[in-house]
Amino acid sequence: MALHGGDIYRNKVEIDFSVNGNPLGVPQSVREALIRAVGQCSAYPDMETAALKEAVARMLAVPKEYLLFGNGASELFMAVVHGIRPKKTVIPAPSFYGYGYAARAAESEIRYCGLNRENGFHVTKDLCDNLTEDVDLLFLANPNNPTGCLLDCETGLHILRHCKEMGIYVVLDECFVDFCAGNPSLLSETENNDRLLVVRSFTKSFSIPGVRLGYLVCKNEPLLARIAGQLPEWNLSCFAQEAGCACAKQKAFMEETERYIARERAFLEEVLKKEGFRVFPSAANFILFDTKETPCGISLYEQLLRQGILIRDCQNFRGLGRGFYRIAVKTREENIKLEQALKQAHDAGLKSDGNSFHCVSVTGSKTERIPMKEIDYVLPEEIEKRSFAIIGEELSQRNICIPESEKSIVMRVIHTSADFDYAKALTAFGVLLYYAMILAAATIVYIAAAVVLELLLLMLQKAYVEMTFSAPVAKGLLEFFKIFNIAGVVLLAGCAVWAVLFARGGKPVALPAILAAASGALWVVSLVCRFIYPDGVRVLMLFPE
Repeated sequence: MALHGGDIYRNKVEIDFSVNGNPLGVPQSVREALIRAVGQCSAYPDMETAALKEAVARMLAVPKEYLLFGNGASELFMAVVHGIRPKKTVIPAPSFYGYGYAARAAESEIRYCGLNRENGFHVTKDLCDNLTEDVDLLFLANPNNPTGCLLDCETGLHILRHCKEMGIYVVLDECFVDFCAGNPSLLSETENNDRLLVVRSFTKSFSIPGVRLGYLVCKNEPLLARIAGQLPEWNLSCFAQEAGCACAKQKAFMEETERYIARERAFLEEVLKKEGFRVFPSAANFILFDTKETPCGISLYEQLLRQGILIRDCQNFRGLGRGFYRIAVKTREENIKLEQALKQAHDAGLKSDGNSFHCVSVTGSKTERIPMKEIDYVLPEEIEKRSFAIIGEELSQRNICIPESEKSIVMRVIHTSADFDYAKALTAFGVLLYYAMILAAATIVYIAAAVVLELLLLMLQKAYVEMTFSAPVAKGLLEFFKIFNIAGVVLLAGCAVWAVLFARGGKPVALPAILAAASGALWVVSLVCRFIYPDGVRVLMLFPE
């Protein structure tokens, strides 16, 4: 499954509803700027992006020193986490995949905070309960992707104040805010909070995802310098800089876009509701809806793709699951084609009762409608985790103890085969192999130790004959060897007890077990060696009591 929308390169697509661009397309002046940039291709682009900074600073009414540009917002997210190096990052879920991707790249621990489906996935002040002193960074979106929810102004200000008090950096993603009515941006808060970083993108607003141009606004100049240090040189092409300067002058175009989006979004919401889908209210240029489709049926994604329409399957968003989709707001002509395609998809086998999809199955000549309301939608990565927990409990109840080094393999085999006898067989084989390895290691140790011991005894014999050592000293050394052998007997007994506990499903401790087995084996083998090579016994005879 694609991590993002816009996968037109591996699919036959006529209309792409998976990418949230501007339905009005690229403004004419931006097209002309891109053509002008062709003449600059023989020179390096401006590394300082001076003209672009001036244009965007005027557009936003912020000092140009607050600005930093990236090859799309995604590059800026990556630069931010490498500049801050957060030990712990908080991310609401569902939200844009790129936040977690960037945090993992910086080896930050991620705490996902699930948003409530019943309130439309809106962020509330309860998020502050997860913003504790050990948190370094918060990713927040206004509006959120894929839900389209705006951040309530009072809630947003409350969260920003809390983060400032706790010393938490906030990355506020406003890449879609230009599509929202009423100017709901929190950009002005950058003046009051030097830990606030607002990220935006020209990609979505002006339908130029192939150009790649995003920008960051923050008043903390030392922090901006650290982040800039994570960006490559000449990260903005001459095309991006020329297009950006033209985009910064498109106020009238974006006002027209805002009105157009509101009208077409309302049209699409009615289309989706008529088809029986649950539609989540959106303030952006895209809509999230829930089909509650059955896993055994053909998905809506596949049905529409067969008709040349690509939509965003949202089941890989944390907090969503199978049956959730997102569509972009397009032109009226394209939106009507989507409406027609949805009706054809239903005719092809999708049935809806207004609340949930049903699977139509045929058993012999009997057709059944199976309700799917009780299905628990689980993310793919959670399935194995749940299965392993259940398998672990079952193994414990059956007194099957598996070494840690083998546990993941055994549990994965049981997960796919549901065969617990495999665990018993593998455990029995593992015990034999485990003891064989210990015995082999102990034998090797003894061979080396026996050679050294015999040399010491022979040297001791020679030293006594030549009167180099006194008899008490030599006898004391021999007593030490006797005590060592007695200790070997005790350890051997301990090894036997441990073996019984292992067989009965206990939890052995590896290091004492190996020491016990090795010492016991050394003692046993020493008796055999003394019988075969009794020189050591003759040495003992040199020292009468």
